Amino acid sequence: MVAYNSHFDAAFFDHLFRSASKTWRELYYYFILDIPSMAWGLGLQDLNSTWIMDRYQIEDEPHLAEQHTGITGAMVNVRIYRALLQYRQDLVAAVPGI
Repeated sequence: MVAYNSHFDAAFFDHLFRSASKTWRELYYYFILDIPSMAWGLGLQDLNSTWIMDRYQIEDEPHLAEQHTGITGAMVNVRIYRALLQYRQDLVAAVPGI
């Protein structure tokens, strides 16, 4: 499972699965990753900056309450995740041997 604040999101999974007498760990039993930790692993230390969104032209989620939903937050996370993958590819291309 990958999310921006994965432990927060895992609590929703936990609640949903418990209502069916199940555990979400049946699907995600090993790792929970968060996007800031993934960025840190790439050597990015300014995790609150929007530079990666600017560099890769990532559309932010809506900031109006009526338009801000779980799926809009999830989709911006997907876009940031993909940008981190692209950043890694760009880094490897620029510095052979990484």
